[in-house]
Amino acid sequence: MYRIEFEDGHKLFHLTVEGYWTMDDFKAFEADAVPTVEKLVRRWGSFRYLSDARRYPVQSPEVGLAFKGYGDWVGKANKGPVALIAGSVLNKLQAERVFQAPRVRIFMDLTDARKWLLEWPLP
Repeated sequence: MYRIEFEDGHKLFHLTVEGYWTMDDFKAFEADAVPTVEKLVRRWGSFRYLSDARRYPVQSPEVGLAFKGYGDWVGKANKGPVALIAGSVLNKLQAERVFQAPRVRIFMDLTDARKWLLEWPLP
């Protein structure tokens, strides 16, 4: 369902999500991810956030809204750049419509996303 990794040297939080989620799946993720992000904010101040959703299909409206709320919260808690990797052109277009901020970019390629993130100076 999801994997969270860190690259301390780059101050990079790397989230990989996949599969079709239920609200129980989202709640389990949120219970893990929120304290982790809070810990990184205390430790690093700001950090780079990479979300790899190439194997994460369009979700139910309920799960989609829950993730939108989580994304909004992350955007307020962390002032670093956010790169999202979409698995299809349709998913990329939908994500670009939902996540509109100067420090958020949607990609279809992991290498391009990492390059953009690592070039972004942290506050």
